[in-house]
Amino acid sequence: MKAALAYEWIRLRTLRSTWWMLGISLIVTALLTLAFSGLILDLQAASGQGVSGTEAFIVVLTRSVLTPVVAGLIGVFAIAHDLRYGTIVTTLLVTPRRIVALAAKALVVSSAAATLALANLAVAWVAGLVVLRDRVSMDLALYDLVRAQLGFVLLVVGWSLIGLAFGPRSCRNRPRSRPSS
Repeated sequence: MKAALAYEWIRLRTLRSTWWMLGISLIVTALLTLAFSGLILDLQAASGQGVSGTEAFIVVLTRSVLTPVVAGLIGVFAIAHDLRYGTIVTTLLVTPRRIVALAAKALVVSSAAATLALANLAVAWVAGLVVLRDRVSMDLALYDLVRAQLGFVLLVVGWSLIGLAFGPRSCRNRPRSRPSS
């Protein structure tokens, strides 16, 4: 299992597509959080009332809409790249037992997804606090805060595992139509 985990970690780390998707996800999260924080301030100024911390928290920290999609794509690519580029042979040479290879892929993909979710939450917090600092009261209980963020991390991990399940379906060899003579 250690060899399979090491192989999968190296494979995931050396793909350019992984890094591009992670970077784009973080940038989009920052931009969306800044935009929604500005929207909260505009709504607060227009209504003349304060925005509760719960509403601000939900709006700002749940704007990482691209994060679950990116996690799902990482899961799809974990198997689809192996099938498309023929590296499944190397995977099975490193780990001959298929269940161990699949378990290693699932562990590495879910760990990467959890890290992505935590990074996106950190970016959302920083961007949200830059705009909303001292303007919105945070009357949210710590338990609710931890529960909501843990739920987001689990959502992203779930999407990555769903992507892993759909990976083989995305690479099926479809019959090509023959040109008519």
